[in-house]
Amino acid sequence: MTLIAFAAHADRAEIITDTLTYTHTATRMGHTSKLLPLPHLDAAIVAQGSTGFERRWHMQALYLAQHAADFDEFAREAPAHLAHVWSELGIDLDAENIAHGRSATVTPSVVFLVGYSPQRQRFVAYGFASDHGFAPTKLDGLYAMPSPLDRRPGDLELHRLRGHLPAVLGDQADRAVAALGRLPIQPAPRRPEEWVDLAKAVRRDRAMADLYSGLKTYVGGDVMLTALRRGESTTRRIHTFNDSGSDFARMMAGSLHPMSQASACECDSGRRFVDCCLAAIADEPCPCQSGKVFAACCSINADMSATAVA
Repeated sequence: MTLIAFAAHADRAEIITDTLTYTHTATRMGHTSKLLPLPHLDAAIVAQGSTGFERRWHMQALYLAQHAADFDEFAREAPAHLAHVWSELGIDLDAENIAHGRSATVTPSVVFLVGYSPQRQRFVAYGFASDHGFAPTKLDGLYAMPSPLDRRPGDLELHRLRGHLPAVLGDQADRAVAALGRLPIQPAPRRPEEWVDLAKAVRRDRAMADLYSGLKTYVGGDVMLTALRRGESTTRRIHTFNDSGSDFARMMAGSLHPMSQASACECDSGRRFVDCCLAAIADEPCPCQSGKVFAACCSINADMSATAVA
């Protein structure tokens, strides 16, 4: 998951994304644009989840956009195309798993469509989540995913938290999710500075959260603001996070990133994380699902160059 937030108004829509991208185990970090503009439809697409799914969907979306008369038709046709791409990706992944003797699943994913609806004569936003078979959900007001911890998360994020927090919090999970669900819904930002404040809050509450809190999401790079109007789409950088030094080290603490592996273990043993608490998984299947054991795969003791992937 990465930062996506947007709001659709009668005369415009605004979307922010960060640019940080990373592998499932956070061993490698990079940067990418996460928004696909469709100027002729006064629309844009943003996706979260599997990068493989996102790549395939963007190709299918461009094909669909060639034939859609307007944004409303595009949104109506999208669920069937999304389901098709998801099914094909699953089939290909199954074949790859068999070939490499491993097991892996496609990361739950969601696609957001934001654009001008001629039928409603205003900008609107929809979400299509793999968790719900890509059924369309109309999204009103401000939608941020992940959400900072001072405002109510969206229904999809609450649904996912209900699914994975019990493994972290046990019997306290239901109470924690219920508390998040009672938080206030904040109004949409009106100025770029307010979008920056929202992005900073997500970074503070989610990127810097403890890895084992169940709330961790890596957020970084640049914050890009896209504004959609009839016949006009603009994107500009409104903030750059400090992804170096102590800030980056704090964000990556406890992960399998080389910097984290090489850092002092948080148990205060004085040894490197990779030689201390991570040693327990040295001979276990690597979390990256390569089919190799950790010691021969993502471990920095397997001659991985930390500087090449930092």
